[in-house]
Amino acid sequence: MEQSIGYQILIDLYDCDYDKMENLEFVKDMMKNLSKILGTTIKDEAFYKFSPYGISGVLIIAESHLTIHTWPEYRYAGIDIFTCSKKVNTKDAIEFLCQSLNTKKYEIKEINRGKKTTHENRF
Repeated sequence: MEQSIGYQILIDLYDCDYDKMENLEFVKDMMKNLSKILGTTIKDEAFYKFSPYGISGVLIIAESHLTIHTWPEYRYAGIDIFTCSKKVNTKDAIEFLCQSLNTKKYEIKEINRGKKTTHENRF
């Protein structure tokens, strides 16, 4: 059986708190706390506040990346956790995110990414 190199957790959060999704500092802090909960190591970050509304952000972590995109006008946030670590506690992450954005409605998809092989692929 082939092992995957990593996996990605796609989290769709609905009926979120509009004001929290529009607060750049809140979103940054929430994502940094998510990294702590996941036990990942932040290497760099980039966040951007759109006009008239919405925020996109990424944390580059030693284990891959964490991203968020908010659509306050739809009360929706999309969060991706892409990691090579198999130790991620999805349940704790979801509970934290739902509590942070005051939502109880969410959907999760988990995807294995890449295949470990014993040969080199060259172009």
